[in-house]
Amino acid sequence: MADSAQDVFKELESLDKELLVHEAAAKKVFDAARKGMRSAIDDESADEIALALPPLDAAIVKIDQNLDACTRMHAKTAEVMKHPEFVATHKAELSRIVTHYGHKRKEFSDMAKDARSLKDEARKASATSEKGARETEADLGGLKNRAVKIAADILECKKQIPKLDAAARAATDKGNEKDAEKARLQIFDLMAQPKRRVGELRPLFLKFKAEHPDLDRDQKSDLQDVADGLQDADDTLEDGQKRFMALIKYKQQAAADNAQRPPAPLEVPKSELIKVAPIVGIDPKDAKALVLLAKLFHTIPPDKWLVALPKLQTQLKIKPVNGKLMVEKIMKLPFFKRQPELAH
Repeated sequence: MADSAQDVFKELESLDKELLVHEAAAKKVFDAARKGMRSAIDDESADEIALALPPLDAAIVKIDQNLDACTRMHAKTAEVMKHPEFVATHKAELSRIVTHYGHKRKEFSDMAKDARSLKDEARKASATSEKGARETEADLGGLKNRAVKIAADILECKKQIPKLDAAARAATDKGNEKDAEKARLQIFDLMAQPKRRVGELRPLFLKFKAEHPDLDRDQKSDLQDVADGLQDADDTLEDGQKRFMALIKYKQQAAADNAQRPPAPLEVPKSELIKVAPIVGIDPKDAKALVLLAKLFHTIPPDKWLVALPKLQTQLKIKPVNGKLMVEKIMKLPFFKRQPELAH
């Protein structure tokens, strides 16, 4: 048996009161949820979005409940409208109820549309945020990888540069410029690769640091490791450059010292002493005199022969000969011509 128009109207009035009670609470819940979600989306924070989703879903449930009430009221109104006589006597009350749920149905439909649109935007923002996090990790991983390669180069520099520095100085002290130059160039070559890598990494590091001010603690620690690696590389390469330049100065100073240093005494073999003896006035068969002549060459540098040779003649009671003339004749002998320290 169908309900009478009066019974249906009572149900309609009951639904109207229910709608009146719940509509304000639903709107309040939705406004709060929408505000929270909008803030999370604007922050591009996946964690904030995750926290904001449950309140938004709860608001959607309340909106759907109110929309369901409006739909049921529409159906009840359709039943009442089948009784013209009842409608005629209850027109004012029916008009108020229909206007009420009609307005609220549009309002809640708009809310539902906004809520679902906001939820879709939140999903996209969360995905974008997660993608951004992956890209951040990838970029940071690239920086760390480059820093590891630089650290290996720098470790080799720390091991080898002091050894090469010492080798270059030792070779310079021995007058072995070929080995000294080889050691110096090895220092320069050893620093070339880490210099290039540091030059490539530093702008990438600074750009990443500027673009990611809000890294988590572990990421900040990793980034600091990269910064420390760059600083260590800078310090090591600066030390290497200073050593290299100091070796250049060491070479120049050694050359200057050698230019001012008097020629060293010569080791003259007996076969050559016999050739020198007649020039000095010594009998080549006089063994004692040859010993004294050998001692002169072995202990007195060439620039002092001009004075030493006449003294030897006096010591041996040999008729003095012009010292300059003796030195000139000695210098013309093939053995003495071949001595680089005697070249003019």
